[in-house]
This record gives sequence, structure tokens and C-alpha cells, in this order.
Amino acid sequence: MKKLISVLLVATILFAVALPFASAADDKTTFKNNYEKLELLEQMLLDYGCFMDESRAPIEETAKALDWPSPESAEFRKKIENNEYFDLFAKKMYALNDEYSYYWSAEDYAEAYTLDDSFIGIGVELYTRFDGVFVKKVFPGSSADQQGLRTEDRIAFIDGKNVEGLALSDIVSLLRGEMLTDVSVGVRRRGYEKPLTFRITRAAVSVSNITASANENGVGYLKISHFGGLGTYFDFVNEVLTLFEQCNSLVIDLRDNGGGDLGCMINILNVLVPDENVLLCKTVGRVEDANEEYYSTGNRINFDNYCVLINENSASAAEYFAGQMRELLDATVIGKTSYGKGVGQNHFALADQSYSVITILELYLAGDKCYNGVGIVPDIEVEAMTKERGVPDLPSYSGKTIWRYAVNRDVLAAKERLSLLGYYYGSMDKLCNDALMNAAKSFATDHGLSCSATKITPALLSATDAEIAQYAKEPVEYDKALEIATDLLLEEAKVAA
Repeated sequence: MKKLISVLLVATILFAVALPFASAADDKTTFKNNYEKLELLEQMLLDYGCFMDESRAPIEETAKALDWPSPESAEFRKKIENNEYFDLFAKKMYALNDEYSYYWSAEDYAEAYTLDDSFIGIGVELYTRFDGVFVKKVFPGSSADQQGLRTEDRIAFIDGKNVEGLALSDIVSLLRGEMLTDVSVGVRRRGYEKPLTFRITRAAVSVSNITASANENGVGYLKISHFGGLGTYFDFVNEVLTLFEQCNSLVIDLRDNGGGDLGCMINILNVLVPDENVLLCKTVGRVEDANEEYYSTGNRINFDNYCVLINENSASAAEYFAGQMRELLDATVIGKTSYGKGVGQNHFALADQSYSVITILELYLAGDKCYNGVGIVPDIEVEAMTKERGVPDLPSYSGKTIWRYAVNRDVLAAKERLSLLGYYYGSMDKLCNDALMNAAKSFATDHGLSCSATKITPALLSATDAEIAQYAKEPVEYDKALEIATDLLLEEAKVAA
């Protein structure tokens, strides 16, 4: 029966969340000059703004707040025709009336809003460690994957420039660029004495907003990082069908999910609600077209139990999803109280492709519960926790001096230690090679120790142990919320059995 579900899902009509929208072709969005455009933006606020009083005068109030001349004056009209001043004024006018409503120029809007789950780059995800920036993930099929980059490669050079001291954000900026341009990437890889260099062509990299895995005890884990476009929905369907074959219970992780597309969120929720005609989402707005109700189609996916993880950065569509999972499917919500944005915006395109983004609706959970300004309060509150990093067991050494070109177990012990500390990247064998001697010299220089060109002293190895002991005590984030969720679902499975 489960194998038929994929067919049922493909046949399901996707919800298209239709909100009142003014296109660039609409006469109401055209204007002759900046002053007329400003009047148009003001009227949009008054017509559609969820929290606007029609008796107010946004242009006049904004002029006073900015200490500008009267809007009726020739001085004001001259000043507003300057595009830089216009942008400043329009943004201030929207901010004064609603914290979630914005005016965006065409350029700013294109950068700020996209449902495209892709970027131009080489196709890697990076992370920072104490000893540099490393490859965390190589996206399958990407340029980096085709050229041979691997996880745990340390980024050392970009276009011939040493970048080992740069911040993660700076390295990301250097790796990204225009479509079909090349970048030379040099990495340090464990087992290789010298850096490896790859010439990689930048291309569009598709990034899934869905990550999923299953443990051996029948508990599935599915993270939604953002409610993007149709790609996010179909990625979810593929992953949840696989988990449904393998697992009885499901953890859905919405931590740090800032929301996204309302239609995508409703479609994903629809997949998980097994019964037909269940109210999935209710919107209430100032204009009649914003009042909508969306009902389930009945997809017959039904995990035994659910847990949903949230934190203070779970916002908008993400927290609505968490609240509805609790209301409709009795999911246990774990983590920290969510952000508290229970309103939705419409994006009105003007003739010049600038945008008026206005809050036009509020979202209501089942039972007409509104969470705007409050957030979703978890059933089990869990603060972010840390634990000591710890280190793997390292081979012991005899305490004797290691001579250049010696072959013994102490050499391997030295290589393991200097590799862990980010100094050695050569082969992991028992030969004291030049790469090991250079690594020992670099470590000694950084720590004010003496180091011979022909030997590694026991004192130097003792110093590496002391630094490793400090490294092992460094706090790292510990996912206590996920542990609690997994244990709870396993316990509920035992009770059900």
C-alpha cells in the first residue's frame, strides 16, 4: 500500500496561494515621476495594509519624522525626484507603519527575494575550524565534485593567493562569481605533503532545502531549512516517501528556518495530513481576497508519532507549520519559543520593477489561534547546550627523540598529533619525512619552542599533547533537542507496541 503513495502524490493538485497582486502592466502601478510614485505607495499602504488606519497620512508623517519640508512644498517635490532621497523616504514611510512592510528598489528586491534554490559557485559547503576553513560538503554533480574536491579538504589558496588566514565569509566571496568563470582552488589534504590545486568552473549549484536521514531504530529525521519553490516541495516528497518506507516516527527540524513561500509550506503540510478536508491554513486580511482557507486532499501518509524542533529563529511559515503539526497531528514541539511572525505579505510590482511589500494578512492556527507577536511555545523547552569537544585516541610514544628519516611508531604518533592540530598534511606512515619536520618546525615557531632541522624532541611532543588537551576541552554545540525528540519517539513506539 505504501508504494502507491508516490502515484497519489504526483496526482495531487498543488495549492497555489493566490493573493491580490498588482502587476507592472496594471495602470494603477504606473507613474510619471517620483512624487506620483510616492503617492501610489502611500495609497497601497492605506488600501491593503493590515495595520493601517485609513485616516492617517503616511507621507506627511514620514516628512515630519525625517524633518523634511512639507510634502506640499516645491522644495519637497524637488528633493523627492532624487532617486537616492526617494528610496530613503519610501523605506522610512513603510517602516513607520509596519515592521514587516518594505519598499524595495528593483535591484534590492532581486537580491533580497528569491525562491530559486541555487547560487553561482563551485559547489561546496564550507565550515570553520580553529585551524582553518574546510570543505564540509561537496554537492553531487557540481563542478567541485567533477574536479575532485573532497570533504575535509582545507582551503589554502584561491587564484594563487594564500587565504589560510581569511574569514569564512571572505573565502566564500572569492569562490563565488559570475557564471562560467574559472577559479583556481588550492587545498591541503590529509595524506598529501603538498597542496593540491584544482581549476574549477563556476556554475549554477542547486541546493536542496531538505535534508533527511533514518536511524536504525525506526526514527526518521527531516530538516527543512527554508520553504522555497517547487524544488523544495518535490525534494520533500521524495525524502518523506523514503522515510515512510523505513521509519515509524519522524522528527522535523525547523530550527533557523526563517519561513519562505506560504504555498510551499501548505503543500508540504498537506502531504503529512492523512485525512481529507482538514483545514490546513486560514488567512484573515484587510481586503476580502486575503481571506482564504486551504483544506487537505488526503495523501494517506501517516507516521505513528511526530516531534518538531524549533528555536528563536524559526519564523513565519516555519512556526506556522510547527503550530499546525501540533494542532492537527499531535506533534510534540521541542526547543525554544519561535520568533512570533504570524503575518503574511504581498509583493506588488510597480511599473519600474520596484516592489511594494505590504503585510495584508494574519495567519491563524486550528481553533482560530493567532501566534503573531507571541510565537509557538514548545511543549518541551530546551536551551542550546554545549559539551567538551573531545579528541580521538592517539597512539602513544616512547618519549625518545625522533630523528629525521627514522622509521618507527613514534613517528606515526607525531604525525597524528600535528595533523590533528592542523600542521601536518602528509602521508600517515612511520617515516619521518620532510613534511613532518616542516610541520614540527611550524608548531615550534608558533609556540616559542626550539626545533632542530634533524630531530623532534620529546618536549615538542609533550607540547602538542598540552595543546590537544586544551582543544579537547573547547565547547562544541550539543544537539540536546534532537536527542530528546529521538528518545521520546522511541519511548512512544514501545508504549504503542
